[in-house]
Amino acid sequence: MDLKLLQQHEMNLLQQIVRICDTAHIDYWLTGGSMLGAVKYKGMIPWDDDIDVSMKRADYDRFIVAANSHFQSNDRYDVISDLTDHDYGITWAKIVDNQTRIKEDFSFSSKTVFVDIIPLDNVADKPLTRFWDKNIFHIVDQLVKERYSDGDHRGVMKVFFDLAHTMTKNMSLAQLKRLRYRIMTRHNDTSTTKLMNYASWYAFGREWVHAAEVKKLQAVPFNDTKIKIPAGAAAILKRMYGDIHRTPSAAEQQSKHIQAFKVVPIDKKTAHRSLPIDNYFETQHLDTFARE
Repeated sequence: MDLKLLQQHEMNLLQQIVRICDTAHIDYWLTGGSMLGAVKYKGMIPWDDDIDVSMKRADYDRFIVAANSHFQSNDRYDVISDLTDHDYGITWAKIVDNQTRIKEDFSFSSKTVFVDIIPLDNVADKPLTRFWDKNIFHIVDQLVKERYSDGDHRGVMKVFFDLAHTMTKNMSLAQLKRLRYRIMTRHNDTSTTKLMNYASWYAFGREWVHAAEVKKLQAVPFNDTKIKIPAGAAAILKRMYGDIHRTPSAAEQQSKHIQAFKVVPIDKKTAHRSLPIDNYFETQHLDTFARE
């Protein structure tokens, strides 16, 4: 796989995202390994094969609408999100390049080069409420995913999820997604000290950010351009990765997500196209564009 060419296509997608954000006055920042790359390498980690961007939920929701409008007449680029795409079951969005094809071991693969757009929501300050929110979210998230493929549960968990599926069998997929959205966003109208990606693959608490850490953003060198990271990036990275100054071993310097990549002509018949959004924020209308 030509990793450098893959990274060039990802950087092109990132520039599309920045252009939309700058036009719509939307705050964004690099997150995860992309933030680490900005701090340590002034660009993508040399062996990295994806780019991650974070936004607070209000900015994320505005971005989905702006990106959908921006790409509506463009066959090459598009935005995929759970509330606008019936076949997409996860809670973060992807900006995709229809001029590419990839192979990855992921149930909801876009099958194209992508950049992940990750929403951050307020987390309750009370530990018991946080514990409740985390578990309720993961139950509903699992119920959504099992509308696409059967879960692999054993023992007590199988009994539990069989009962949960029975209790929610009359809910449409769009209604389950809407419930999941409401769980993630239920504290966003109150002031809290932390934000998080509810669907993080990291252990609970590692992908949190303190509100003060992301209050101020700064543009830093990233490959051949400048991209924003939080002023509190050092504290965020230490929480996520520990000692970022350690050089990974040769065995660790491997691409983790994409197994194969190629550039292809755009096929208008097969290129992903999101449904038009009239009003993304009116959740009572989500059934209209999260098709059954």
